[in-house]
Order: sequence, then structure tokens, then C-alpha cells
Amino acid sequence: MIESLVLRASRLRSWALILGSAVFVVGGVFMSRDGERVGLWIAGFFALCLLTGVVNALPSASELRLDRQGFVVRTLFRSRLFRWADIASFGIDSVLGMTMVTFMLNAGPHASAARSLLVGNFDGALPETYGQSAVALAALLEDWRAGRPRPADPREGASGFLLDIARSARSGGGLLVLKLSALFSFCGGPLFVSDALDIKHRSPLYFAIPFAPIALLLFGSLALRSEDTDTLGRLSIEGGLVGAALLTAMNVHAAFELFGSPPRPDGGLMAFGIAVGLCTAIVYTGTAIPYLQRTAPSRP
Repeated sequence: MIESLVLRASRLRSWALILGSAVFVVGGVFMSRDGERVGLWIAGFFALCLLTGVVNALPSASELRLDRQGFVVRTLFRSRLFRWADIASFGIDSVLGMTMVTFMLNAGPHASAARSLLVGNFDGALPETYGQSAVALAALLEDWRAGRPRPADPREGASGFLLDIARSARSGGGLLVLKLSALFSFCGGPLFVSDALDIKHRSPLYFAIPFAPIALLLFGSLALRSEDTDTLGRLSIEGGLVGAALLTAMNVHAAFELFGSPPRPDGGLMAFGIAVGLCTAIVYTGTAIPYLQRTAPSRP
């Protein structure tokens, strides 16, 4: 019979943090190069995030260890032990738009003290889902707490991260952030394209070219609100994927042009817009594809 189980932190999540932070560091450097001092703060903050992602990607830096006595949560080489006897139940909750596995402690002063530090009706939450979906991890912990130790389902590892992205981005706060970041993305590659087309001195029709990816992303984000969708909704979400691809292409083109040209007054803003646009395209794609797969109509 299994006596202990170790679940490692998601390497994919760590690399996503590393990649996203590196993009914002580059954007901050561009802003500071153009004389905008806030760029140094942006670059410094996300450099710390990048360092956290690198450390978290190291073996044994973050893990969840289960045994007969309880479970140990290890984050950035710091460990904390929780005994099964002190746990009342496990559940799933949304914390700041993130779907997390939570737990309730047995009644006692320590339980109310812990709850006062968190946003939600629970006493504690795991920092991530360790390659599992939140539902699968909560069920696994409940089985171990009830004295039924078992291994993790290996099939959950491939889909858990994508499901967590989808749930987080499709929450109320997540969709708002996604739509706002899509709008701000116009300051990156689309702004560079609009300057190249000189739309200020042409017909409004030319404005539709750089703004088209933003519009497609906005309509796609609106369609992601419902748990199920019709044909029009699916077309909107698929159009958003096209918008994400076009936005990425514009941003890559603008980034190469900025690197190879003299500094421009709006270069810092444009570099930061490129960083936001790339992150927006990645998050939307990681949300829309699992959603379309889950809601695909069954064939007779």
C-alpha cells in the first residue's frame, strides 16, 4: 500500500511566469531608455518575478508531500506541515480570480485567526494545483485525509494547467483584466502599424486594419462568459484566436523594427504595449482552445 506521495510544482506554470516577466522586463528597459523613469520600476519589479519563477522551477523548490500523518506544502524551499487530524474538509474556491484548492480547519482559535487573513470562507489554500486540476487535487487530498491513500491520476497532469488558465481567465475579474489588456495592446504593434499606414492623414477605413485584432479579441472575450455557447459564440471565440495571431504578428514585427531603429518619443509606451499584447495573446489562446474543446458539439 502506498505510504507517501510527492507532487511537484507545475514547471509549465513557472516557465509561463519566467516568459511573461522577461517580456515586461524588456518593455521596462525600453521605457527607461526613452527617459521614462517608471520603466526602471517596471523592469525591477518583473525582474524579481522572473527570479521567483526561476527559483520555483528548480527541483524540490516547490512541492506537495502527502503521507499518513498529513501533508507538507513546500514553496520556495520553505515548508509547512498540516496534519490530517487538524483538517475538517477540502474544497475549491476562487481567490482573486484564481481557482484554488482550499481547506477548513477543525474548530479552534487558530482556525478563525487563519481565516481572517484570507479572502473567502476558508482557513487555508494551496498555492497551486501541482499539475492536477483543482477538482482532482481536492478529491485526492480528501481520500488521503479519509485514510484511503492512492496515487494521483496521471491523466490529470496534461489538462490541469490549461483548465486552471481557463477558469482563471473566464472569471469575472479575469475577463475584465483580459479585455482591458486587449485594449491597451493597441499601444504596441497596432500603434506601430497605424503610424506606418499614416492613418491620421487617410480615411477612417485604415484605422480598421490595426484595430481589427483588438476588436476580434474583445468579441471573443465576451463570448467566453457563458458556460456553453452557440454557433455565433464559437465563431466569436475562433475569431479571437485569429485576432491573437494577428496581434502577435504585429508585435513581433514592431519589436524587430524598434530594435533596429533610432529611439522614438513613444518607443517606451510602444515597447510596454508589445509586452502586454504578447501576454494577452498567450492567455487568450490558453483559455479559448480548452473552452472550444470542452464545448464542442457531439457528433451523432
